[in-house]
Amino acid sequence: MSTIWATIVSSVQRLATARPGYVLAALLLYVASLFIVGARWRGFLRSIGGEVGVWRATLATLGGIAIGNLMPSGRVGGEACRIALVRRSGAVTWRQATIAAVWDRLSEVPSILVLAVMAVFAVRDLGSTGRTLAAAGGMAAVLIAGGLALRGLRRSDSRLAGLWDRLALDQINARVFAAGMGYSLLLGF
Repeated sequence: MSTIWATIVSSVQRLATARPGYVLAALLLYVASLFIVGARWRGFLRSIGGEVGVWRATLATLGGIAIGNLMPSGRVGGEACRIALVRRSGAVTWRQATIAAVWDRLSEVPSILVLAVMAVFAVRDLGSTGRTLAAAGGMAAVLIAGGLALRGLRRSDSRLAGLWDRLALDQINARVFAAGMGYSLLLGF
């Protein structure tokens, strides 16, 4: 418990010495990012038949972040809380909210890849050929494994093949996904 208070005291001390303009800019940027994530998620919800406002989607996202920071399970608890909160206000089923959350996270993959490529170039600039090769090899392995997994899922006759249908692929069109990726890329930079 004393570690929490030490962190709070240290944070307050740092804020007291920071330039107010930077603090305000950081706060406004964070609030704007919450609304961008809320709008992105709302787009996926609407495309599969759910109806929720940007305000509710943003508040649900904020609640999910809070729970994700407090719970040891991290992401899973935060996503479950976000799904439950968005259902409290609006016409959204459990299935719609869950599918939209999955697509919301999938829309972040391209921006993560862009950041990973930028990291490889940054490591290369540090002058370590071994690090650069390891980072590039790791990225290539992840991309190949992801592509093979998607290909296998599409061609599979097993129970996993039904997962493709459960993700409402026919209801998430390219325009909605591209908008989600655009929001994610906006957040990444």
